[in-house]
Formats: sequence, structure tokens, C-alpha cells
Amino acid sequence: MDEIYFIVGADSFLQLQTWHRYEQLLESCDFIVASRPGFPLARLSDAIPKKLSARAGSLGVYTLGPRKHSVHLLAGTHSGVSSTEIRRRLARGNSIQGLVPAAVEDYIRKQAIYR
Repeated sequence: MDEIYFIVGADSFLQLQTWHRYEQLLESCDFIVASRPGFPLARLSDAIPKKLSARAGSLGVYTLGPRKHSVHLLAGTHSGVSSTEIRRRLARGNSIQGLVPAAVEDYIRKQAIYR
């Protein structure tokens, strides 16, 4: 069986409760939350709705609700690149060279992602 992971930076995850139908998203897949400079991973449990009864497990894993989906904290990543910045640059017509691999940039442009 395939598993789906939603990979997101800590800065975005802390805004989770502003997302459309975020509770359904949390109940439908596992999350991997990458650390970001200036966004302490210790605050991430605040973004998880209390009714999902998040339980902290070992190695920075929170188990959510009855379906047992998880939020995995990825503390070793400290990239300053964010999808928000990539979207902003593309909207302005600026290059994203160096922010993503060339193949990813090519895919984004060919598929007209973020337009």
C-alpha cells in the first residue's frame, strides 16, 4: 500500500489553521514538517487542533486522531527556501534558478504551476 506524505516547512505548518479544510487534510495523510530558521519546532504542536488529540511520541513524531496519521518533525533541515518565495518570484516573472533543481523549475514552468 502506498503512503502519502505532505511535506511542508515549519513556517507554513504554523499557519495550518488558516488553510481550507485543514482538519480533513490532517486526517487524510501524514505530514513531514521541516524546520526553518526562526520557526522553533517546539511550537508546532500549537498548530494541531486539540480535538485531534495529538500525542507526542518518540523522535519528534505526533500521532493524530483515530486514524493514527502522524506529523513527523524534520529537525535537521534548515533551508531558507520557501514555496511562498518561489511563488512570489514566479508571479513577478523572476527566475527561481538556484532555489530548486533545474528539473523542478522546468516542470513548474511546463505545467504552469503557480499561475
